[in-house]
Amino acid sequence: GIISPSYKMHVVESNGIPNYAPAWITFTSSATSGGNTGINIDVTGNAASGTAVIYGAYAKATAANFANYATGVYGEAAYTGGTTSALTGVWGETVSAHGGSNYGIYGRAYGSTLANYGVTGIVSNTGGTNNYGGYFESNSSGTTNYGLFVTVAGTATNKYAAFFGGGGVGIGTVPGTNTTLHLAATGGANIKLQALAEVTALNGVISGIDFLDAHTNTPQASILVRRDEAGGPGDLPTGILFNVVTDGSAGPVNTAAKVANNRSFYINTTTGTPNSKLHIRDGHIQVSQPTAPTAAPGAGAGAGATCTLLNANDIAGKINLTTGTGPVAGVGCTITFNRAYGVAPIVIITPLNGTAGQTIQTERIYTSSTTTTFTINYGTGATITASTLHQYQYFVIETQ
Repeated sequence: GIISPSYKMHVVESNGIPNYAPAWITFTSSATSGGNTGINIDVTGNAASGTAVIYGAYAKATAANFANYATGVYGEAAYTGGTTSALTGVWGETVSAHGGSNYGIYGRAYGSTLANYGVTGIVSNTGGTNNYGGYFESNSSGTTNYGLFVTVAGTATNKYAAFFGGGGVGIGTVPGTNTTLHLAATGGANIKLQALAEVTALNGVISGIDFLDAHTNTPQASILVRRDEAGGPGDLPTGILFNVVTDGSAGPVNTAAKVANNRSFYINTTTGTPNSKLHIRDGHIQVSQPTAPTAAPGAGAGAGATCTLLNANDIAGKINLTTGTGPVAGVGCTITFNRAYGVAPIVIITPLNGTAGQTIQTERIYTSSTTTTFTINYGTGATITASTLHQYQYFVIETQ
C-alpha cells in the first residue's frame, strides 16, 4: 500500500477481485487459557482542543458497485465449551472527562438500494440468562445522557426512527406476558403526545391514538384530542373525541362521545348547549344496579302490611305498598338505598295505580329522605284505606 507520515501503519488494497474479499491483515489468538484478544487497540493522550478526534478504532467500508455486504466493523464471538459470563462481538467504550459528544459505538450507513444498517447486532444462543442483540448504556456526569439516540433524515418515502419486529417493549421494566408496550416509573408512568406546531384553528388536531386490526389500515376506533374552539396564546380550549366504527360498517369512524372544553360530556353528538353538562342524542338513559335497594313496611301501614320493589335501583323504581289492618298516620314504607348519597336527595313519587291516585290526597302522602333512606309517610289526620294495594313509582336525584 502507501505510507503516510501520520499513521504508524497504513494498508490499502486496490486490486480486489469481484466476489472475493481479500484479508488485508488478520490477527489470530489461539490461547487455550486466560483471555484471548485478536487485536487490542488502546488510544490515550490529550488531543488538542477544537475539532480534534480520538478513535480507538476507525473502520470504513465503501462499495461503489454492487456488494452483498459492506461492513465498517464486523465482530463475532463464538464459544461452545462450558459456560461463559459474556460474549461480545463488538465492544465500544468511550471515557471522557470533557463535554462534546461521546459515542461508545457510532454507526452510519449510506446507500441507495437494499438494506443499510448503521449498527446491527444478532445473538444466536441456545442458553444463557440474558441475550442482547444490542445493549446500550450511558453513564456520565455530563448535562444530558442518552442510552440510545435515534434520528432519521434523508428523502426516503418512509422514514422510521425505530422498528421493533417482534416481542414486547419495556421502558423502566421488563414487559409482561402478551404485553406489547409496558411503561413503569417511580411516581407513575406517563406518555406525552405533542404536536410540534402550534394548533390554534377550530378542530385542529393536537394528538391522537388509532386502534385497528389486520382487516384494514384505517382506524376502527380512535381517541382524538383537538382544539375545541379557535384559540391562541393564553387561550387553549381543548376537547377529546372517542370514535368508533358502528356495526354493519367498515368505517370510517364516527364520534361516540366527546368531552368538551367546558367539561361537558356529549354522547352520540359533538355539540350541545353551554350549560348542559350531559347531552345524549338519539338514545335513552338506562340505570342498572347489581344489588337493589330494600323496602320494609312502617307502623303507619298497619298490622300485616307489605312493601316490595320492582325494577328498582337507587335512582328510580316501582313500589307496591299493601296496607294492613288499622293503618294510622306515620311511616308507610321505608326504602333503604344500596349506596348512600352524599347529601339527603330529592325524592319524587307519583301514583302508579288508581287506588294510589284516588287516595294520595285523603291519605296525605308525602316523602322524606336521609342520605341512606327515603320514606312514604301518611300525614296527620289522614284517612287511610286498609288492606289495599297502593302502587307508586319514584325518582331520586342528589343535589349539593
